[in-house]
Amino acid sequence: MARINNAVLIAQVAVAADRANFVRKDPAVVKAAKQAFADVGQAGRSVAVLVEEARGSWQRHARR
Repeated sequence: MARINNAVLIAQVAVAADRANFVRKDPAVVKAAKQAFADVGQAGRSVAVLVEEARGSWQRHARR
């Protein structure tokens, strides 16, 4: 069975973390993330409006 070389593993994790940090700070990534969060927020508001409209329609069309 192969053994895990801790020194190599730690070095690889450090490189990956450093690379992930550069990606996180990339201006294109930051811009896309802001746009995505804005889109998600708008989608949430649209879903809330949809639910209210469906609830209102359900009540308007109830058989009494």
